[in-house]
Amino acid sequence: MIIMTSHRFGISATRALKHAKFLQKALPQVVPDPEPQEGFQSIISADVLALSRTDDMIATGRLSPQVAERLREVELPAIQSGVVNPLFNGTIFFARLVFTVQSQNNALVSVSAADVATAIDYAARAVVPISQYAEQYGPNGVTVSPTAIEFEVTLSAASGTSYNNAMLESWVNEIVSQNNLPSSACVAVLNPRGLDNTDALRSSGFGGYHLRANRPYLFVNVNGEGLTVADRGWAYAGSLSHEIAEMVVDPNADPSNPEVCDPCGPNCASTYIDYFDASQNYIETSQIPPYDPGAPVYDFYLNGIVTPQWAKPCPITVPKIACAYSPIFQTDRSSQGTSEGSFSVVVGTRTDGRPFYNYWQLGQGGHGWTELSDGLTDLPPAAALVGTDVNGDPVSPPYLFVIAKGQGADSTLYLNQLSLGQGQVGWQPIDGLQTDVGAGASAADCVTALVAVEAGTGRVFYNWWRLGEGGQGWTELPGLLTDTAPAAALVGTDVNGDPVSPPYLFVIAKGQGVDSTLYLNQLSLGQGQVGWQPIDGLQTDVGAGASTAGAVTALVTVEAGTGRVFYNWWRLGEGGQGWTELPGLLTDTAPAAALVGTDVNGNPVSPPYLFVIAKGQGSDPTLYLNQLSLGQGQVGWQPVAPDYGT
Repeated sequence: MIIMTSHRFGISATRALKHAKFLQKALPQVVPDPEPQEGFQSIISADVLALSRTDDMIATGRLSPQVAERLREVELPAIQSGVVNPLFNGTIFFARLVFTVQSQNNALVSVSAADVATAIDYAARAVVPISQYAEQYGPNGVTVSPTAIEFEVTLSAASGTSYNNAMLESWVNEIVSQNNLPSSACVAVLNPRGLDNTDALRSSGFGGYHLRANRPYLFVNVNGEGLTVADRGWAYAGSLSHEIAEMVVDPNADPSNPEVCDPCGPNCASTYIDYFDASQNYIETSQIPPYDPGAPVYDFYLNGIVTPQWAKPCPITVPKIACAYSPIFQTDRSSQGTSEGSFSVVVGTRTDGRPFYNYWQLGQGGHGWTELSDGLTDLPPAAALVGTDVNGDPVSPPYLFVIAKGQGADSTLYLNQLSLGQGQVGWQPIDGLQTDVGAGASAADCVTALVAVEAGTGRVFYNWWRLGEGGQGWTELPGLLTDTAPAAALVGTDVNGDPVSPPYLFVIAKGQGVDSTLYLNQLSLGQGQVGWQPIDGLQTDVGAGASTAGAVTALVTVEAGTGRVFYNWWRLGEGGQGWTELPGLLTDTAPAAALVGTDVNGNPVSPPYLFVIAKGQGSDPTLYLNQLSLGQGQVGWQPVAPDYGT
């Protein structure tokens, strides 16, 4: 049976216990060591202990005069908002404690083996996005052991049905010793109904905490039996995800690293809940609890994790965007963008080689990063978004083609395709050309164009197809050799708004080796090329990104030697407007572009609206987004999150 509990239930006791342990050393006359059987809250209540200053504790008026007087002698350690110490990199081991309760005729009390197995299953899923969120704070790694550790405990008649954290800490150390757990281990303990940890009482609304004994450990109150991974009754998953996430960022459980869930609830606010599907794809973040009929269809959820700039102690009120976002996307390479109508898409590859995409409509938030599963690549994928079928009818939602080179020595180009937000077809090889530098793509109406560089030669080729039809075959664009992925921009409308048939293709590529010039080629699909011509005004050593909207093409690139980002644009049949810097970010990879010419109501956007996406320079793995109306002021660079748009 699951007891329905409010999603305001499950407060973390970590901050209070950190302060109690500090006061044990600073004021042992007030907070003795060992702690009382009744817990620290028998001396100072947990909500008072959780306050960040001793003056604030005294100001509550809830301390005895003797305790208040002694507290004036000390100051609590300053709470860090940034990260000082390394994050967790190891394995969580669940310990199933079987209690012999002497005061109940030696009754055996425990969380059932089946429920512990369910919690392990849940945790194994949850640690994937938890680790991704935690990447904002630093490198980390977390896995979950699939097997529970059985551990027997006897509660004496004097203890009754309760124990305190000091007792729990001693059991954790025994578990570590008896099972030879590595230094990289964390022990997770689930507390069954009917027993109380006096430092985290259910009756006071506490769900759990995390601390450190000889190893990091976390404690969670379980509020029912017959647990499920989905945990619609809020019986354990909210607190378990809260404590896992905070342990990953703060494995030493000291003031050096922040508590990253408290600001998103339940300690500081009504809990923000991150919902995910069975493939660990982000669905949405909401304050609607899982037991509410208004909750989304989901497979599991997490307690929200705050962005670093808002990682501060309670009381604090954070903006929604600080808690409601998909796992932060981080990469060690560039990304590519595409657009159609009011839609923009960015595709990129995480540092482990897994490709993802995200999309949004102009003025709206993003839909979160979705993995294009069963594919690995070490280069940025190309993307083309199609909004019209071969009969000229709208395709809704737009149809996305993603093209990526295989990983490592695999030089094959692979194609995946899907309707935005729906199931993918899967990766299939594109015949006829191998590459070692990747590709670029673009679409106009029902037509998609793909440009790539032949492995080993540096020669540039293009291919194209209509929606629902096969490719036309590879055609060389002779006269240039390159060692970076080319950019493509396919134009289907002239400056008067009339259709261009066949569509007109611009291909932009950097010269090979030390040649830092950008070159432009252009042609009507299937017809003769103009030939490669240098683009004046800017040199680059990383390549470029391009996008079109109507008759307008935008080009973004990085200045050689400086890492500064610039853009240029032109209308079909006209010259470029010149290079304009987008200051505030330096990068060493090619930026991506998505140019939007239509709002969500289908009305034209004039001038078109440009999104530019670029990775930070050097070891900075963050993707940043800038946006502007062509020829006008920029919004400025911001880390990529679901809240795109103007």
